[in-house]
Amino acid sequence: MKRFSRLTARAIVFLLLLSQLSFAQKRSKPNLAILERNIRAEMNFLASDALQGRASATNYERIAAEYIGSQFRQFGLEPGGDADASGAPGFVQKVSLKTVKFTDAPSLRATNAGQTRAWQYGHEFLTSFLRSPEASGELQVIGADDTPAKDAFAIVRFASEADRQKRQDITRRARGARAVGLLLLETDANKQTREAGTARVPELPGRSTEGSADSGFVVLNLSQEAFMRSQPCRREQRLSSEDQLK
Repeated sequence: MKRFSRLTARAIVFLLLLSQLSFAQKRSKPNLAILERNIRAEMNFLASDALQGRASATNYERIAAEYIGSQFRQFGLEPGGDADASGAPGFVQKVSLKTVKFTDAPSLRATNAGQTRAWQYGHEFLTSFLRSPEASGELQVIGADDTPAKDAFAIVRFASEADRQKRQDITRRARGARAVGLLLLETDANKQTREAGTARVPELPGRSTEGSADSGFVVLNLSQEAFMRSQPCRREQRLSSEDQLK
């Protein structure tokens, strides 16, 4: 009877050990599923207003870089950047940047057959994306779901209440198509800034001294009146955005 009890007890202990081992193995197995909600959570943070556009050489860019680096570390990737505070390799690497500053506000002009039509910065338009001090191209009018042609300066026809995602989508397609610029109808926030007279001269992001220069690309937000004035422009006209630099 005692032998049976001992055998039973050993069997129970053995089963418990197997059960704990199996549970530990299940817990340690990483979840490799790619879920849309996880991707959107990452994108919504990195593209949020909290990071203020993540402009080059700003603290917001550093926050985004450190956040992405922490995700890489979680995935088990090998760091190859500069040493961190502990002396261990990190995922962020510093590079030398060169910057330029504006001495005057940007200007927007449309030219055709020697005639020029101009729009004034701060009163009729603002910039929301600026990668180069100068951009010019043939005028093209497109819908919100269209893609502009290469080297075109496109007027995008959609309502002012178009959400941020739609504006980001057309900007992404335009850059991918190597267009030089977009003209959009201003948002309510753009309008408030413009009418308050608090618009500042835009800033260009710093560029790496080791890399090639970015191609010109700008996104301009026009007031309702200025946007309507741009509509009758004929296709053969050229639009240009230029700034005075120092």
